[in-house]
Amino acid sequence: MRMIKFTIAKELSINPSKSDFNKSLLWLRLAIACCLLLFAQVAICSPISKVDTSLYQIKKHIEILCSPDFYGRSPLTGDDKKAAIYIDSIFTAQKLKPYKTVPTTSYKQPFSIVCTTPKSSIITFLGKTYNFGADFITLGTEQVTFNEISVVFGGTGTPEELDIIDLKGKALLILTNNLRVGALNIQDIAKSKDCALVILVNPTKTQQFEQISRQVNVLQFETTYTIANSKKSVLTRSFSPLADPVPQILISNQLAGAILGENPHTVWHRINRGEETRVLPPSLKLGLQFERQIDTINTQNVIGWIPSSNNSHRSIVVCAHFDHLAPQGQDWYPGADDNASGTTLLIELAKRFAAKTKQGVEFKNNIVFAAFSAEEIGLLGSEHYSKNPLFPIDSTIIVLNFDMVGRVGKQDGIEKTLFISGANRIERFSEIALHVNADTSLYIDYKSMADIASYLLSDHYYFELKGIPAYLLTTGLHQEYHTPFDTPDRISYKGINDIINYAQRLIIHLDSNTNQWLKD
Repeated sequence: MRMIKFTIAKELSINPSKSDFNKSLLWLRLAIACCLLLFAQVAICSPISKVDTSLYQIKKHIEILCSPDFYGRSPLTGDDKKAAIYIDSIFTAQKLKPYKTVPTTSYKQPFSIVCTTPKSSIITFLGKTYNFGADFITLGTEQVTFNEISVVFGGTGTPEELDIIDLKGKALLILTNNLRVGALNIQDIAKSKDCALVILVNPTKTQQFEQISRQVNVLQFETTYTIANSKKSVLTRSFSPLADPVPQILISNQLAGAILGENPHTVWHRINRGEETRVLPPSLKLGLQFERQIDTINTQNVIGWIPSSNNSHRSIVVCAHFDHLAPQGQDWYPGADDNASGTTLLIELAKRFAAKTKQGVEFKNNIVFAAFSAEEIGLLGSEHYSKNPLFPIDSTIIVLNFDMVGRVGKQDGIEKTLFISGANRIERFSEIALHVNADTSLYIDYKSMADIASYLLSDHYYFELKGIPAYLLTTGLHQEYHTPFDTPDRISYKGINDIINYAQRLIIHLDSNTNQWLKD
């Protein structure tokens, strides 16, 4: 699970206030709580016999996924492939329908990830060096390097001003009152005149450069990951409608003043008064080095499904990400709760539903079991699937995303809590979730995460953006989150089994009552 780094573990715990109790009652509650905790720890930590098939299988999956051979299951090291092969083998053994049958049968949905790592970012002008972030920003992920390039001044970038300027192979400096849209109107003419670089400055509102700089500067100092051939937000590509725009940089007023030889705000007002645009000397040149190392890695989702009995395109998507973190130095990250627990739940649910079909049970909807990769580096696996779904995305009636479900037996408080988070139709879904839970010992909590839902980035996110009812089901954060201590010995296998039983009933209910769910 990818979350903004702040502690919410206490918010997710149920800690009854002690201020309303007298001393004797407090001691009584503490004694009871200690007994319950002791019982829970014995139940959780006791050896699991092979006779107890469900718990044994859950433990086996998690220990395999968290073994040193899998080394964190990160696509950045290639160890995700080992986990994918493991999940693929189980889907194959259960005879789930594969993701594709042409040209060959496969459960794998491959995709490529572009890794962009900053190398150097400076501008040199008249013997002085200017730095990325403080003095300039380059938009887009392409490498832009000019040892020396002539700079011409295009005023405010009107067609009349640009029509008389030779732009071929040169850098065009223009003034604008909006850095985000200032170059939109000149991209066509700049490209048609073989302009090599567009430089923008906003002399009317210096804080706009500072604002965009803060946003983009974060990306400058760390590797970013995108799906190959995909479009991302404007912060990772040029502010341009063209697929291949002229490279653009935004500069500070200080750097603009050095190039123009005077305050750009003064120049702006002079142009607006109708005075002639100044001409920069032909010898005026700058150097720009903005280099990034770009690598491509390959990964894959693993998709299996149970077909509907009526050839419907409607689907229920059950998902979990199987990747975790790449090693750092001597530390490697097993990721038992995050998210070997959710992957194990997905596998066991797939096995149960496959067994039901063999028994002749029919389903109204296709049940899709999606194991996603590359969640930890940007939800890339689920993003790719949402753009390339097995069935039309608007025919997806619901998405159930299981991320970190391994600590239900080790939470503070007495009740075993499963938290639910989502934005679309959460009130109606919570009614169903509570109804299905009527005969279990789980406590379903859909309220505690309501205020922090926007911080909970997991694989339901891209479905949620498309308006699909998509929900995160989790047992919450803990102090071992994203540390080497998220290990199998800390997992509640009985708790995972309880959630599997609950999830099975929930999916069957949603499938049996699809029309009611869609009408509500």
